[in-house]
Amino acid sequence: MFGIVLCGFVVCFGSPFPLACPIFFSLVSLVSILVCGFLGRGLGLWVLGCGWWVWGGDIQRVAVRPWGGGFVGVNSFLFLPFQEHHIRTGCGFVSVIVYSDQDKPALITYPDLAQNYMSCFQGLFYYPEVASLLLHNFCIYHISPPGHELGTTAISLDDPTPSAEDLADQIIEILNHFGLGAVMCMGVTAGAYILTLFAMKYRERVLGLILVSPLCKAPSWTEWFYNKMMSNLLYFYRMCGLLKECLLQRYFSKEVRGNVEVPESEIVQACRKLLDERKGSNVLRFLLAINQRPDITEGLK
Repeated sequence: MFGIVLCGFVVCFGSPFPLACPIFFSLVSLVSILVCGFLGRGLGLWVLGCGWWVWGGDIQRVAVRPWGGGFVGVNSFLFLPFQEHHIRTGCGFVSVIVYSDQDKPALITYPDLAQNYMSCFQGLFYYPEVASLLLHNFCIYHISPPGHELGTTAISLDDPTPSAEDLADQIIEILNHFGLGAVMCMGVTAGAYILTLFAMKYRERVLGLILVSPLCKAPSWTEWFYNKMMSNLLYFYRMCGLLKECLLQRYFSKEVRGNVEVPESEIVQACRKLLDERKGSNVLRFLLAINQRPDITEGLK
């Protein structure tokens, strides 16, 4: 059975809205992870309607006791070494970045459109309180959509475009590759949809879901038209300036993006630079899969 908690102002089965509510998200996410980690094999679903792009204000520093006993310092987790694995699946190769000890419980992540672990999750996992909790108690497996990893090349046009279900099936192949059992999952928007679809198909392999601005319904006609416009931009102009603005509107609120009077924040500027590294044809493949997604709301009841 799915347990659903709505946080912020995002409707569970509606379109995602980019929000910046850092303190609320940080507190709720930490509690959600702690509770979900002890649910056993019951599948819980936490729908978080806030983002972690902007951290405003001061959050009281807390000490976290790891499972093995003793207290840990938060700074020791900010520069952990990682390993990148390129795993062959039925729909091509997938990049997986592994942080921490693989003997720990697994937490897998899946980013939004045109993002990877660096642009989507690094801000969260480098935040000291989150790092002290997650990186000590979990082994993190950052899954990138095909062709979204750092330093990638354009996928051949001869390769078939995977569907959303194909992307969900890739995850089970990744878990089998690492010999993982049931895992925790964290996804953002398009990535949240892929992980939800995966959880519905393979419930026994999922302990819980933490979803940020999730998608569950099929695209509305307005979303379909907007995605179609972005598809045309990607097909003809690749990662052009107009497309980047469309993506930044998807990721951030107006306050974060700035205006004539208020300059855009540093995180938006950093994200804009990271989008320069994306291959337009690879992003197009993921966008087509998401724009053709089926409605999965019935499976959540």
